[in-house]
Amino acid sequence: MVSVEEFDALKGQRNHIYNHCFRVKKYSAKICEKLGLESNFKGDVEKAAFYHDIGKMEWSEGILNEFYKFGPKDFEKIIKHPVEGYDILKKYFGEASWLEYVLYHHEKLDGSGYPKGLMGDGIVFGARIIGVADSYDAMFRHYHRRTKKEALGELKKNSGILFDKKVVEAFIEIAK
Repeated sequence: MVSVEEFDALKGQRNHIYNHCFRVKKYSAKICEKLGLESNFKGDVEKAAFYHDIGKMEWSEGILNEFYKFGPKDFEKIIKHPVEGYDILKKYFGEASWLEYVLYHHEKLDGSGYPKGLMGDGIVFGARIIGVADSYDAMFRHYHRRTKKEALGELKKNSGILFDKKVVEAFIEIAK
């Protein structure tokens, strides 16, 4: 199992997961600022955003390659990474409330997300913020290689369906 120290030590290396997490942290912080959220909440969202994909660090190098084509069996691993990340972070940070943001960052408003299929307000707000930032970065920079306009269009199209409408609106404002 990867440690928080090992993950933090990746800084400065060309590790695409670390770089992705750093960008998601930055986007999440800007969303919090745009929404006028209190600094303590923003700090918790930033911590969770930075570590949101730590559960992927146990994967083989092949799967970690940003150009790897995921197959059906890989999806079983993928849907476990929020739980694995939560478990890793719980050992370091105890019962910190922001760990739920890591655990639920792939939940979707319509219940189609994972790991629990939560819906709407059943998804903690910090996870909804990270979910938008993570999805944008995955589409634009990380895996799907869409243009910025296409990625923002996907967020807008799925606003109120998969993603929190207020969060998407704030993100679109800061992404201009």
